[in-house]
Amino acid sequence: MVYEVDLGLNHVVRKFAEPVPASAHALIAVPGGDQQEGPSGVIVACENFIIYKKQDHADRRCTLPVRYDQNTESGVFITNSQSFYNSELGAIIFLQSEHGDLYKVSLDQNGTDVLGMSVQYFDTIAPSAKLTLLESGYLFAAGDCSNHKMFRFTSLGGEQNNQSVSNSTQLFDEEKIIKDHTDLVKFCPQAEHSNLEVCDQIQNLACINNMVVEDLVGQGSSQIYIACGKNNNGSLRQLTHGLTVIEMATSPMPLKPIRVVTLKSPTSKEGEL
Repeated sequence: MVYEVDLGLNHVVRKFAEPVPASAHALIAVPGGDQQEGPSGVIVACENFIIYKKQDHADRRCTLPVRYDQNTESGVFITNSQSFYNSELGAIIFLQSEHGDLYKVSLDQNGTDVLGMSVQYFDTIAPSAKLTLLESGYLFAAGDCSNHKMFRFTSLGGEQNNQSVSNSTQLFDEEKIIKDHTDLVKFCPQAEHSNLEVCDQIQNLACINNMVVEDLVGQGSSQIYIACGKNNNGSLRQLTHGLTVIEMATSPMPLKPIRVVTLKSPTSKEGEL
């Protein structure tokens, strides 16, 4: 069901309702409407495929590329999504599966009409709790069981003859059901990022699997040892009591310094250095 919120009258109106497959599990808003450019509508994420829906518009379906070693009995499910509209590229939607694989959804549009869709395997990062696209060309991924990372886009994909792209004309029978899951477009996850570059990260202790508080190094105070993360993002971390030091400036010294003296600024308040 699609509802419209009327802020003037402070009530909700149901615009239209349509049945969706039983495996539908996520909704992704497509940019557009009265306040911004784009075709508008919504994408319904289902097991191994997505559906574009819009009022008084024909549905568009497209399968999702799957890994070569994907179990045919378990499909691909979408856990995160982000979308934006560019005047040159049109509406672009990024999806992330439960395995961490990123997909780029491109819409073939004519004005506000969507003629078809294509889904391309874009890159692989750690599964995220939330994805955020910045207009400056960055992607922030809040790690679920890994460090939070800021990525810079080095490319938007779309190379010619890309074998990991599926389109909306493949593999559906007359009842709009995937005919054979073994014929889905397949890809091999990349060990190194091809379209993204890590530019910063924030330490994240989630998820904590076990914790020990002991003085194992004989410092006179206990340290906290934590086993955190999952799979290839798992790690053992040590936390110690103390104040963090932030380097504000670096200046080379001509000779070996003997002592450091701080001088009070004439404009500083009493008690400040």
